[in-house]
Amino acid sequence: MFSVQQNEIWSVPDSCTDDWARGLSRLRYALLTGVIATASVLVVGVLFNTSTTFQAVTMGVTMAALYYAFDMNARAD
Repeated sequence: MFSVQQNEIWSVPDSCTDDWARGLSRLRYALLTGVIATASVLVVGVLFNTSTTFQAVTMGVTMAALYYAFDMNARAD
């Protein structure tokens, strides 16, 4: 899948691009980020056997709001 040749950085095949995410609207990208952040914090809580529901929701809402406010998905043209 990934190939390294002498004096060359990692080469990523075209099938691994993030064009599908770049094509999302500002709101959908922010919501996707919030959902991923929430799920990630919940998984860590389960792994450490602690209750992280409030922290997970807070992190998800914060990440979604910040990504929407600052439009992190915008391309610099």
